[in-house]
Amino acid sequence: MALERKKTNWTAVLFGISCLLFLLAGLFMLEGIWRAHVRSVQATVWPGVEARIRHCSLETERAFADDGGGLYYRTYCSFAYTVNGVEYISHTRTTSTVKQTMVARMEVWIGAHPRGHLQQVHYDPANPKTISLAGADEEIQTETAEVKKRSGTMLAYTALACLLMAGVLRSRQNNDAPAHADISSSSSGGV
Repeated sequence: MALERKKTNWTAVLFGISCLLFLLAGLFMLEGIWRAHVRSVQATVWPGVEARIRHCSLETERAFADDGGGLYYRTYCSFAYTVNGVEYISHTRTTSTVKQTMVARMEVWIGAHPRGHLQQVHYDPANPKTISLAGADEEIQTETAEVKKRSGTMLAYTALACLLMAGVLRSRQNNDAPAHADISSSSSGGV
């Protein structure tokens, strides 16, 4: 007895892919909403203080060093500031990027923020060592709330396209099914 090869049910595959994409879209959107909330709390609830820039630079990191992977770049800045008579030294970092257009923006931002320059930072009242630039570095951030929300929207549209393709495929299969049933019944009924 020969093994029959099962025909791939592309409708089910496309439906499964669309479900997965909708789930990922939801997660990206939730992360975007969460990032926007955190940024809002940092900008409106956390107190602001003038901080003196100690050092700003472009950091590099080699990813996958064993196989010669590319360089990733991020902005690092160290600040000195005083809260309730206590001096703190803390830092901020952007997320990493490989995009040269973003690296160029980072270099411009660093050039505009030299050592000794005053910069408003917002600190966590429960832990003044934790600081945020609360949007002052928005142009050099690579993982913003808007980017996450936009990515979630694109994933949702892709999921919707997969779902529509599954519906079209299913409709075609349903339209083809009666024709095959008629052919098989007429060919077997005549003998």
